[in-house]
Amino acid sequence: DKTAVATVLPNITGETFPIAYFPNTVNCIGDKFQVDADEIRYDDRFNPYQSRPIFNAYAFLKMVTDAYGYTLIENPSVDWIKMKITAIAADKLAKGELDSGSTTVEYAPVLESLPHYTESVPVDFVTVMTSHVSMRFSTLNGITPVSIPNLDFPATNGIIPGISVNPNVNAINAWWYSRTIFVPDTSGGNVGTINFYGENYSPNNAQWGYAIFEDTTDSTNHIFQALVFTENNSTTAVMDVTIDKDQFETPPTNSGNLIGLYISRKSIITEGPSQSMTNMVVTESVLSAGVVTYDDHGQFEQDVPNLVLTAPTKTIKQIINGILQRFGALIEVDAKLNTVEIFTYASYGTQRTNGAIADWSDYHLEYMSPNFNTNYGNRYAVRNKIGLKDPYIGNSVDWFLGNQVANSKLKEFAEDFNSQFGDITNMVQTNYTNNPYDEFSIEGASMVEFNVTLGAMTQRRFDNSTQGGNIINVPNLINVNYSQMPAGQGMWYTLIDESLRCKPTFLIPIKEIKLLDIKKPIYLNHLGGFYIIEEIEQYVDDVTPVSVKLIKLPGAWE
Repeated sequence: DKTAVATVLPNITGETFPIAYFPNTVNCIGDKFQVDADEIRYDDRFNPYQSRPIFNAYAFLKMVTDAYGYTLIENPSVDWIKMKITAIAADKLAKGELDSGSTTVEYAPVLESLPHYTESVPVDFVTVMTSHVSMRFSTLNGITPVSIPNLDFPATNGIIPGISVNPNVNAINAWWYSRTIFVPDTSGGNVGTINFYGENYSPNNAQWGYAIFEDTTDSTNHIFQALVFTENNSTTAVMDVTIDKDQFETPPTNSGNLIGLYISRKSIITEGPSQSMTNMVVTESVLSAGVVTYDDHGQFEQDVPNLVLTAPTKTIKQIINGILQRFGALIEVDAKLNTVEIFTYASYGTQRTNGAIADWSDYHLEYMSPNFNTNYGNRYAVRNKIGLKDPYIGNSVDWFLGNQVANSKLKEFAEDFNSQFGDITNMVQTNYTNNPYDEFSIEGASMVEFNVTLGAMTQRRFDNSTQGGNIINVPNLINVNYSQMPAGQGMWYTLIDESLRCKPTFLIPIKEIKLLDIKKPIYLNHLGGFYIIEEIEQYVDDVTPVSVKLIKLPGAWE
């Protein structure tokens, strides 16, 4: 609500994490974040309308599995404490120029509007004809003044600002009973512009407009606000004015709902008849459904923005891949039990220690060569730099494959960066009095972590207006620290460095395939050890040989 102190999103009921962190301290918009109109950043102030929601990774995993009717199993090999403070940001959060996502509507033209007031005034022995004409609108967006409850009919002295009507039938029909009030489309908030165009001869080129509001203190009264023309391209021959709907954000005191607008033009003609307005066209930009837009200062434009629309638009698979890569984790989807289990390679050692294994020695066709090798493809090197995509300076870890140095077929250097989520792009230390914190900037789809909540800060908008007091408990989000290797990824690189791969051939009973648990290592007596199943290639039946890609489990793992 743009008139109240923002409420920080709470945790999910019964949990220690929210669906999203909002507002938060992550800078998604660049130089204007927490800066006012004078480009000054004040201590102990916070502008939540420049903030963007950052979504909790664990909440995402839970919602996806629940939505598909599955249960998420949390294998203890995963660092779930860290998972529950990991947050992901969508791409393009900083984008959204003024009125982006809006649709421009040009309404049907209205051919003619008659003058509603005409007078002749002698000035220096010359008769001056003064003519007033209001723009008239179509049935889609125009209403008549007489249809507005309790609106006074204007007398010749003009009870309504800018409107005078002669008390004759033609004049009454020209304004009071004509659709001379325009109703703007503010369904998406006071976002966009309205252009009013009409052909009318006016040597003095004078036009004005007013907004009509309900009066919250007197139901029999109305409040009027002069319109500000952000563009005025009128000439003596045409009226061509544009207003920005954001001026309705600050209505007059005691104003209620906006009823409509009217636009008038005054002509002074020394000779000739009063002037009608012809070929009137209104062009309005209307916010499209399903978008969130921002103003030039990075603040939300909508009165009530739907922040769900700022969630990541990557596919479920892409997001899960990015989260699993961060933790070096694997996933098993069991369609029979309707479970999804996330685990790391460390769980294989635990399973072996606990005796949770499968003995495939009897299925192994020993006479067929298992084809041992250490080839893990081109992805890895003697020195591997690991981190988020586009890592911030120093925020990555180097991992050396020590057993591969001598006579190695590996290349010298490789980068193993997160394929879905990027790192921070900048860091600024704030002067927050209670507890100075580091503000991190991000661009595009990124990954950060929750740290602590901050104490009271004055809530102020870009124009330095306050909104009711202090905002509290703002989540302070920090960068994902890659100075240490995530445990799951460390296990994988240990496998690459120390373990052999092989592809033996088996005759596997159908029951083993039906009950296959990829988290269990398999034991092979002839090959002397325990193995992790990488892939079973094109299984047909229990009498057809099938090759299985295996990785030998290091003896030291427990």
